[in-house]
Amino acid sequence: MTDNPVVRPPRPRKKAAKVLKLIVTGAPRSGKSTFIRSVSQYTEWQAEPEKSWFFGRVRVDDTLILHFIEPPAQEQFDFIWLRDVIGRLQATGFILMLNSARPQSFAPFISIF
Repeated sequence: MTDNPVVRPPRPRKKAAKVLKLIVTGAPRSGKSTFIRSVSQYTEWQAEPEKSWFFGRVRVDDTLILHFIEPPAQEQFDFIWLRDVIGRLQATGFILMLNSARPQSFAPFISIF
């Protein structure tokens, strides 16, 4: 019997998954929350006084995770505010939702776009 310990090669470290943050915005009743719920593996509401944020998360694979963030409804049409949120959250971009069956929502959509 030998006193030499078994030497194993070090395990390769897993590379951390890249997280892409996407703001989901658009006209009221355009399907933002429904979209987030349908594509996410995990969702949660985060409520503040007068404001409610909705979050979703999906792991695409070992290298990519998507975070979907729906800002409070009352501020979604303020593009300056939205640009600030994208910067503060270091979001990759945004998804702009539009319900094509509701033509009355087209004008606000154009103003955001």
